[in-house]
Amino acid sequence: MLKTLTSILCLFALLFANYLGAQDNESCYSIALESRSATAGEPFCVDVKASGFDELLAFQWSIKYDPAILEFIEVTNFNLPGSSENNFGRISEDPDGAIMGGSWSSPSVSPIDIDDTEPFFSICFQPLVDQGITYVEFFDYPTPFEIIIDPAVSKSLSVGLRSAEIRIGEETEHDLRIEQICIQAGDCDNFGA
Repeated sequence: MLKTLTSILCLFALLFANYLGAQDNESCYSIALESRSATAGEPFCVDVKASGFDELLAFQWSIKYDPAILEFIEVTNFNLPGSSENNFGRISEDPDGAIMGGSWSSPSVSPIDIDDTEPFFSICFQPLVDQGITYVEFFDYPTPFEIIIDPAVSKSLSVGLRSAEIRIGEETEHDLRIEQICIQAGDCDNFGA
């Protein structure tokens, strides 16, 4: 199975190498909900980190999770200027799960550079099950994902979003994992040329 999957991924890379070029941090931005292992009955926090961002002015987001597996506790560890629990809306539940929206903008209306080593903020949960795997992920509703950077330095903005895999109880690793991929829009007029 692993050999077949590896062969498919290699074929994909060969066929689309012209379109999926390697990108440096200056042209590929990412925001990640960091994956974690958690112990049943013990609270834990998921860090929200970004990389590649310079001159950030504002962004908005929605995050969803399964309320049958995780109970929201709090948002903490605010590292963006002027950010606090007031940047987050109330949690709503619908068929997609529990959803929390939020937004932030630079209080000085001046762009800021992001420290890739520090989280924007952390979202804390309490596991409601003894064992299992669940996800905390970005979602387009009720607040669509949007990022605004300083237009004076802006290029084409391509953002990779990464969900957090939460493993509760026993820890097992998968053999093959793609942690992040960033694809920028290409020139459709020259596709295949």
